Amino acid sequence: MLIYRSFMKIRNRVFVKDKLEEGVQLKLDQKVAHYLFHVLRCKNGEYISLFNESSEWLSSIDKLSSKEAIISITENIKIAEKKREITLYFSPIKKSQTELVIQKCTEIGVTNFQPILMERTNFSSFNIDRLNLIAIEAIEQSEQMKIPKIYEPIKFDKLLSQDQKNKITLVCSVEEKNNSIRNIIKDNNANSYSLFIGPEGDFSESEMNSIKEKENYLTVSLGDTVLKSETASITAAAILKDCLLNDY
Repeated sequence: MLIYRSFMKIRNRVFVKDKLEEGVQLKLDQKVAHYLFHVLRCKNGEYISLFNESSEWLSSIDKLSSKEAIISITENIKIAEKKREITLYFSPIKKSQTELVIQKCTEIGVTNFQPILMERTNFSSFNIDRLNLIAIEAIEQSEQMKIPKIYEPIKFDKLLSQDQKNKITLVCSVEEKNNSIRNIIKDNNANSYSLFIGPEGDFSESEMNSIKEKENYLTVSLGDTVLKSETASITAAAILKDCLLNDY
């Protein structure tokens, strides 16, 4: 892997759903061909990497035009490693802010996105197809391999009724002044962790009362300033990922 990277410039990483193995030649779809040809201005004979959720491969461009890309897989670069799951529960917000949350939190390492409809949620649509494309682009850019799962919105009550065994949910609230994510992670070991970000205006009183009744839901503070929902999501994801990487 290091030898190839040292003398072959890999122009871009491209996610594919195909099975990848040495010697296989693939025809990529027209959208990818258009991107490689017009945006990256790749040429025949240059190298890119193709990856799925299992492995990544150095691949050569055999034939490229705006309508088709023929790629030969040459050598394995990376095998996917198992990572701890991080789920983000969040109240859907405006389109551009929701897209920002998906993009940046994917880059950080969030593996699941579950939108939650709450009393103060205010949104009109949720385009999962577009958000999936944004997530894939973020995975390509951040040199990860696992594409996060983005689920359809569910109601707050349904979330609380789900089994949370072996999972700790960190509820980020402006009401909390003491507990931090780092302190919770240090004192509680779990198989997986979730972050819960409320809507603009924070959780309602009744929602917070319901949360406090749940054993594995722990409220945390993100500091002494009030953050917008998208900022809170990105900040919380970054703090949690840092804690897990450093074995807090």
